[in-house]
Amino acid sequence: MDTAAQRPTVAQLVLGLFISWQLLFLPAANYLAFFPHGQAEEGELSDSRGAPGEAGTAGAVQKAIHVAAGITDAWTYLTGQVQAWWLFAPDVPRASTFPIVELRWDDDTESPTVPPVRLRTILEPSDPQAYFHPPSSFDRLFHYEARLGLIFSNWNEQTLAQNPEYWRGAIKDRVRRQWRSTRAYLRWYVQYVQREHPELGPPKQVILWIRFYPTPEPGQSSVPWRPPMEQPLARWRPEPPPQPGVLPIEAYDPVARCFVALRAKED
Repeated sequence: MDTAAQRPTVAQLVLGLFISWQLLFLPAANYLAFFPHGQAEEGELSDSRGAPGEAGTAGAVQKAIHVAAGITDAWTYLTGQVQAWWLFAPDVPRASTFPIVELRWDDDTESPTVPPVRLRTILEPSDPQAYFHPPSSFDRLFHYEARLGLIFSNWNEQTLAQNPEYWRGAIKDRVRRQWRSTRAYLRWYVQYVQREHPELGPPKQVILWIRFYPTPEPGQSSVPWRPPMEQPLARWRPEPPPQPGVLPIEAYDPVARCFVALRAKED
């Protein structure tokens, strides 16, 4: 039988088209990421690195980039091929961040009648200079927690003093964007504490702190790490429910040093 004369099957054609598309998609998706397109932020805990072009610059070339990038982005999310190359360069985070959840049963933060409970993530190493994390089922928790604290990966007292209004706005924007994910994370810890210590009852305040370890400068690998710093990010009051038009999660104002309410939508 002459197999050379046989026509390809449907399965072979589909496989060939898929391979051809992937060979085109992979370089296109990576190179299009260098051009402004899409939305600046997508979702609450996404890897979106979109950088939309400035208003009034949507010419023919920019429109073509939007169309092409829209196709590759859609295929990226559909098939789970999201790439996060910015993990390495050029803007490498200057600190490693870990969340801390603090439960308080009093409104008085100076002299509480019930001592607050502070819960650190299981993923924070006891010694940041010598640790090993084997592969485990905690990978999803790691990515969830990392995204909650990314806002402080380049934060310190010096940058706050230099540009306080930037940090005030950046923290508010981040909490407003991630309030659902933040509340879900805080609620998870509340349920854990209530299950283990039902005698405590529901807390009045649940505060999300971010604990971060500054990364040593190049050439200072032998110098001991500086002590970690902590910065409050958000607060959830389970009761009473918020006023209409106000989010249930408050943001921390690093300038006024207090928590402030956030409107559901900016005017």
